[in-house]
Amino acid sequence: MRKEKLLKKLINENIFWSYDKSTALDISDSILIEHILIYADVEEIKELFLIFNKEKIQKVWENKIIPDNRYLRINYYLGKFFFNIKDVQNFIKEKSNINSRYEKIRRISAEN
Repeated sequence: MRKEKLLKKLINENIFWSYDKSTALDISDSILIEHILIYADVEEIKELFLIFNKEKIQKVWENKIIPDNRYLRINYYLGKFFFNIKDVQNFIKEKSNINSRYEKIRRISAEN
């Protein structure tokens, strides 16, 4: 399934409920990946790995989803079954600290 076809399917399933349907087809790859990892079913997640490489998907997961404590169960599931991480608990803890809001703000302020 191509990216556009998957995206149209997800729009019809209201995964992108907060987006205007006329502009939803123009969303970025990272938003598409993030929404699929959080809201879609296993079949769509599998399809995601056929469209994008694992590194790109994992980068979005680590930077956008892991730091958000609302998705702790999803993070364990994704880490164990899709990213084959042996010690998921420690991995999530480490990435949460690195990508926390505080750390991101600290890095930005250090650049200025």
